[in-house]
Amino acid sequence: MVRFPQYIDDGREDDVDNAAVQVFGRRFFKDQTPVEYLAEFFLVFASAKDEIQANAYAFPDYSGVVPLRLTYHPPYRLGLKLFAFLGASKLETRHRVHISSFRDGVSEVERRIRPDSSISPQEGVRLVQGLFSGFVGVAGDRTWTAHTFLPASGSLLAGEVLWRHAGTQGAANVDLTWDEAWKYFETGKHSFMARGGELLYLQLASMFNAEGRAIPATLRDKTKGTYTHFDEIESTDELRANLQQRLKALLQESDHAVGAIGDFVQNAFHAVGVDSEYPNSKTATLGWVPRETETEAFLFAWEAENICRAQRSGLQKISLLKDLCVLHVMRSLCFQSARVMELDSLKGFVGGYSWVACAVDAATLNAGKKTAINAYDAVENLLYRSLRNFGAYSPESVPSEDSKKQSWLDKGDDNTIRLFRKIGKQIGVIVPRKGQGMRITLPSHIVRLLVAALIPPGKRIRLDAFYQRIFGHYGIAIEREAAEAALSPYGIQQATDAFGLDSTWFEEELRRGGYLIPLSDAVSLVCNPYKG
Repeated sequence: MVRFPQYIDDGREDDVDNAAVQVFGRRFFKDQTPVEYLAEFFLVFASAKDEIQANAYAFPDYSGVVPLRLTYHPPYRLGLKLFAFLGASKLETRHRVHISSFRDGVSEVERRIRPDSSISPQEGVRLVQGLFSGFVGVAGDRTWTAHTFLPASGSLLAGEVLWRHAGTQGAANVDLTWDEAWKYFETGKHSFMARGGELLYLQLASMFNAEGRAIPATLRDKTKGTYTHFDEIESTDELRANLQQRLKALLQESDHAVGAIGDFVQNAFHAVGVDSEYPNSKTATLGWVPRETETEAFLFAWEAENICRAQRSGLQKISLLKDLCVLHVMRSLCFQSARVMELDSLKGFVGGYSWVACAVDAATLNAGKKTAINAYDAVENLLYRSLRNFGAYSPESVPSEDSKKQSWLDKGDDNTIRLFRKIGKQIGVIVPRKGQGMRITLPSHIVRLLVAALIPPGKRIRLDAFYQRIFGHYGIAIEREAAEAALSPYGIQQATDAFGLDSTWFEEELRRGGYLIPLSDAVSLVCNPYKG
């Protein structure tokens, strides 16, 4: 397997021997949340990379000479996190130095609020804290350093920091100043910002640095109707430039407001000795991704660029991109599994796998529901078999004893099958959340995403072409024709089941969203109403 970058292991990482890492890249992880996939992706994109400040807000062009390892330099914004998150964090992990530094910082913020202001300093602090509490992306049962901002602005992007509190090496019983506390802050653990967003970034960087800069050959060779919307793209350079520009504009859109207030808080904390960044600049090392993921990476880039180009609010775009990242992780797992199993492309879809969707409230005896359940079982079986049929594991990583090998593969399943299931349920694509009969469905917010991602802003296409495009990008079969192609590898009975599919539920979702324009009883258009 050819990697991007080549990535020479220095023996320090504890996950490089994981089966899923060796198949899918370093790495997708079951405990990473949807918000943190997007936040980490944005963080890598926006940070300076490879010791070059000009590589911030970019997918660098390495002109054929890719370093063995790629690095980036994330900000950590500890002062801002302390101000925004300490009050909502776990009590047992609040160290005395956190509390005293918080009080000193807040006092300095109050002192800097103009005395002739219409609000008191205390009210001003509460107002600013309320502002940042509205940008909490992930909190949960974590200490304040591990909370994540909603990535609604470049000034809210921050690398993961953990606080080593308990144990013999922890700070719980140690009196510290803020400067002395730095050795107890830990980066590089990737417990929550677990490299999933890094992997998405690397997929795009790999695809944009492919030889010849042409769209992937897998899509050029399959342009028999399904991928004709790519026919005018001669080079990925234009897509790279547009995506860079629009992601940067999205992240900087609210910097003049949120960023200025964040800088005000961090400057106040810095004035009392509470620095936000490490005394010595921290460099984070990226993992790697299989070079062969360029097909799905191109689809991801084209979809993200459509979302960013639309004239809609920044927060709407953030919400759409969050769901897109999760759906793309699910797609990436299936694409790579199909490659491992050497599955042939389907009619209308290069990926070789398929999902069959049905209504979320489909009746128990509904034929489409039964078909969707069977198709979902086939997807999980594909993910399961891919780890057990992969032929390029490093020899030293595979246990020789059968029982230990099974345990090793089961750990890999955590970041394939169980990851696929978990994040699918988190965004509502897999139902039910508990119990038997799991299947794929498309709730209203995912329908909104499919329209925004697959139809360029302000454009409209025929409904049958939209079904074809959904299948061509994701392998999701909604109506009979796509389902016949999706189920054909599984035998005659499954293909026959496609005749029981009813797509009226999906058309009703489109109608409720205002995306469906009926022209006649037989012809309808689907439109993306937001202008580009």
